[in-house]
Amino acid sequence: ILDWFRNKVNEQGGGNYQTMINEALRAHIQQQDKTLEETLRRVIREELRAQG
Repeated sequence: ILDWFRNKVNEQGGGNYQTMINEALRAHIQQQDKTLEETLRRVIREELRAQG
């Protein structure tokens, strides 16, 4: 995994592979949070409809 990030940084002309890893992890976490929020909203709407 580290080699993949190092290669990507080199392909882009340099930089810090650790920063790229942090950005990838941050994006993943944000997507997970978004998915959880969407699921909770859907469930709440369904429950409210079921209650009439």
